[in-house]
Amino acid sequence: MGLGADEMMRASTAHALWRISALPELPAPRDVFRIAFEGGGLLLVGAHGELLRRATIVHADEADDWVFVLVLPHATDDIPDDFELRQQAALRDATEYLDSSCTADALFDAVARDDFDAFCDALAAVHAANRAALIENGHPAELSEQERDVIACMLAGGARFAGRALTGLGLFGLIRGGPASRALRRSLVQHLGYFGPRVMATICDNRGVVLNDS
Repeated sequence: MGLGADEMMRASTAHALWRISALPELPAPRDVFRIAFEGGGLLLVGAHGELLRRATIVHADEADDWVFVLVLPHATDDIPDDFELRQQAALRDATEYLDSSCTADALFDAVARDDFDAFCDALAAVHAANRAALIENGHPAELSEQERDVIACMLAGGARFAGRALTGLGLFGLIRGGPASRALRRSLVQHLGYFGPRVMATICDNRGVVLNDS
């Protein structure tokens, strides 16, 4: 889906096997997924896997939580197994076409101020800049009619920003508050049907991996 689930599963499995076997942990490739697994939060990661910046998205009150509502479609048989890897490679190859005026600073500034609207605006700008770079490099991330319909439904249901993951098929909407996210999910399930795409939600994990030896 382009949301890092496979990478997190691999990291979790490797970490669990290391704990069970009581052997020295082998060095793992450093990338945004591994860093997110270890620490969580809002991350800025360099091209060579170096952590450049980290911030904590505070969840002090469910009514004010920053919630990502996810719509995960059923992957069709014609989607290649390495689809996400191809999309990641295309995104890396397009970095030279990125608008230099679009940086991650606005994202981190918004988190520091706990400014949800500013964060959504900054995320929309980064998303648009990456889509433009992909188009410039000959790999446009075009949306299907159904995807546009789902995104429109998210925005109509209160999402401040919505789009599709640039490295997969997952759709997301960012909305403020647990109650609002539940209402949006109910609306999406009614719109898409019980047997339609999976609808779920998540908030930012600021801790990373948590060991439970019980």
